[in-house]
Amino acid sequence: MIPDTLAAVTPDWLNGVLAAAGEQAPDPVISLAIEPIGAGAGFVGQLARLRLRDPGGTERTLVVKLSSHDPAVRRTLHALGLYRTEAGLYGELARQMRLATPRCHFAHCDPQSGAMLLLLEDLAGNHRFGDAVEGCSPDEALLVVRELAAHHAQWWKHPELLRLPWLVTRQHSAEARIRAYRSALPLLEQRWAELLPSELLRVARLYGEKLPQLLGNPLDGAWTLVHGDFRLDNLAFAGRAADSADSADSAGSVGSGLTVFDWQAAYRGAGGDDLSYFIVGSLSVERRRAEEPALLDAYHTALCSRGVRDYTREDLARDYRLGLGRSLSVLVISGGVLDLSHPRGRRLAEQGSARIAAACADHGFAELLEAL
Repeated sequence: MIPDTLAAVTPDWLNGVLAAAGEQAPDPVISLAIEPIGAGAGFVGQLARLRLRDPGGTERTLVVKLSSHDPAVRRTLHALGLYRTEAGLYGELARQMRLATPRCHFAHCDPQSGAMLLLLEDLAGNHRFGDAVEGCSPDEALLVVRELAAHHAQWWKHPELLRLPWLVTRQHSAEARIRAYRSALPLLEQRWAELLPSELLRVARLYGEKLPQLLGNPLDGAWTLVHGDFRLDNLAFAGRAADSADSADSAGSVGSGLTVFDWQAAYRGAGGDDLSYFIVGSLSVERRRAEEPALLDAYHTALCSRGVRDYTREDLARDYRLGLGRSLSVLVISGGVLDLSHPRGRRLAEQGSARIAAACADHGFAELLEAL
């Protein structure tokens, strides 16, 4: 049985789950300490580090992730398929991916209730986690963009993705996404009134009107495995990122030291969604404007060097511009329920609003929507 709260995670329960998964250590867990992590960083689920001790006194750690304890949030995210998707990806696909993910010891999602459980490798201690508030350096951004391109190239129009019932396109859940967006927008306006630039609010309303058309368009040939929440807070770097960037080739390398987690929003779609989401959310407005052309060039070069054909730089520019809708959609839907009482959550809201507003203005996103 999947616990509803972190407090329900006990040694006996954990031993049973690990044994059922064939992951039980020689000695059972006799005690554990639960350390909630990620305060102010998100709202999707309950996340904690488990400090485990066996009868001999040996300690080890795991990370546990449960679906949200808030019934309204759980219903919304279950309807969007987020819990089912993350459990499916870790359980069935992660080991085939060249992009590193935390080792998964157990993954399950109840298809009826949306209750989800993940038991994952703890990356703390030998990794440095990205921080969207702090942003990243140009070297880190280059490393990430090259690795993202290599990941997208691996799954470019890959038939394996078509057989996975939990991995859908945005079109498959269009009705739920439209409903979630339109329900969240008034809440966002009420709760974030003082944070939202007026022009961004206008674009958000316009995007809500155009969502049926945007989500109704079928995928063209340029689809791949999209992470869907590809931001610094979901990335971990081994060692110094600058050293990794210097050693990585132009198409990225398996040994780059980048690990990517939080795959609940994955779907089959345009790689430009991930690229736009990362660049806009990870760089200050000034740095993004300075680095953006070179980062898009690096992504396209790496993609082509990995065998992708018939995808021009102009195609990428189009997909990158359309990908701004991904940033806007996440801002609106998360903003309707995100807890801004935590200082970091508020800083993320302020930064995200300003960065997305500037990117939408720079790329004429409102004009693109009006032309639909």
